[in-house]
Amino acid sequence: GHAEALLAWLDRDPNLVVPRPSTATDATMAAKEWPPQRVRAIRARSGWEREELSRALRVTVATVTRWEQGATAPQRQFWDALGELERRSLGGE
Repeated sequence: GHAEALLAWLDRDPNLVVPRPSTATDATMAAKEWPPQRVRAIRARSGWEREELSRALRVTVATVTRWEQGATAPQRQFWDALGELERRSLGGE
């Protein structure tokens, strides 16, 4: 299905999720760049459960929940992958 295709794509491009050090500036930027409603919208448009998004991004379901509730924002290393997921959820290939 859709989640499996995305997982295969993420596996082919390991540069999309690369651990990098986080800073306070990153956290501020993340909160502005990736507000909870934006993360929720990606998942809603894709028709995914939190489990599917967490598996695609290799994070815990609790992490996705925290992003969607605004408790935390995605760290910089997830921005590229989330941006690509957003583009695809909007119909971009």
